[in-house]
Parts: sequence; C-alpha cells; structure tokens
Amino acid sequence: YTIAHARPVIQEKAKQFEAALMDNPAAGKIRPVSYQPWMAAVMADFQKQPELCKAAAQAPETVWECLSVAAGCGLVPGSAAGKFYLIPRWSGKRSRVECTFIIGYKGLAELAYRHPRVHKAEGFCVYRGEEFGFDPGSGKLVHKWIADVDRGDDNLVAAYSRVVLTVPGGTHVDQEPLVCVMTRDEILKIRDRSDSYKKGFSPWKTDFAAMVRKTPMRRHYNGGSVPQSADLIMALSS
Repeated sequence: YTIAHARPVIQEKAKQFEAALMDNPAAGKIRPVSYQPWMAAVMADFQKQPELCKAAAQAPETVWECLSVAAGCGLVPGSAAGKFYLIPRWSGKRSRVECTFIIGYKGLAELAYRHPRVHKAEGFCVYRGEEFGFDPGSGKLVHKWIADVDRGDDNLVAAYSRVVLTVPGGTHVDQEPLVCVMTRDEILKIRDRSDSYKKGFSPWKTDFAAMVRKTPMRRHYNGGSVPQSADLIMALSS
C-alpha cells in the first residue's frame, strides 16, 4: 500500500478538514496551523507509513475520524512534529488495519497554552543520577539537571508536569506552580494498557521518552486543577 491508496481518501474530506482548521479560533498564545502546511504534514506521514495507507484503503472512516480531531484541535499530525501521532492498528474483530491516534506531549502543551490563564505548561523526564525530590504537602519540587548522566530509556525513573498560571482575573503570575509527578512504574502500567502498544506500531516503542514525558501531563490536565481550553477539552475527551 502506498500514498496512491491514501491520497484520494484524504482528499475526499479535504474541505471538511480545511473548514475545521478555519473554525479553530486563534486563542491563547499559539495560533493554529493553516491548511496547506497541515495537509502537507498529513501526506508526508502517510508517505512514510505504508500501514497508514493500508488503513486508508481498508478503513477510511477511521482515518477521517482521526484527521477530523487533529484539524478540530489545530494540531499538525505526524511523528515529525510529535504533536499528534497517527497510529495504524490491526483490528482482529473486523480483520482490517484501522487508524487511531495519540496526542504527544508537544500537542498537549500547545493546547494547554491556549487557555488565557496558562502562563507556562511543561513536562520533564527525570533520570537516574539526577537530584530529584517532591513534597506533595508544600508543592515544593527540586530537580537538578546533570549533563553527564546516562539518558537511555532504561535510566528514566520518573516524569512530571509543571503548570504556571496567572491569578484569576489578573495578569500577574501565581507564585505556586501546579505539579504532577509520576514514577516509572506508574507510567509503564498506563503504557501496558495501550492498545497501540500491545498490537503493533506505537510511539511507546519509537519515542519512549516523549511518551513518558506526556503521561503526567495528560493526568495533570485531566485532574481538574489546570484550566482547560476548548481544544484541550476536545483532545482529552477523544
């Protein structure tokens, strides 16, 4: 399967995708991408992944659904951007390859920034050998980055999300950031429940550190303490 199988499927809904991108308001600090570079990124991703082209041929409605979410959120699809991963997945029930998606940490951060109260939204990995401590009672977190530690996937021990807000109704920054910390074991339990991880291609296998970094961000943004933009609400509910 090649891009020749996928191109007509994608182009069949091109006007709907363009309309979704145009309807996405330029909210917050980051303006959603325009249609032409968005579509170029889509085609490039299908070009690189024959299994995605197979999904377009066998289950076009799943491709349309995923691309509709990406366009509605104003996120550029593709592993190169690291914001919105298109995932081919075998469906034994229907005996075909289908398309699903995972939003990366860059995509979650971008959507978080679109809320006017979000001043900063970040995610970090912690590696064995770095100084790290977190006191949930006080909210105090200490993470000392050390240049010469081994940053291989096996040495990744934790990850955390950090969000800085402005005060309600004002523009100055709240002094106390919001923090969500997860251990490696907690993150791996979530990974192991992922259908894409269990069934084949997955960014958990190709971009492990990025997925680890994303996991506490998603939990944090879902937890109720971080104000959510309309796009973030859509992404978290999809």
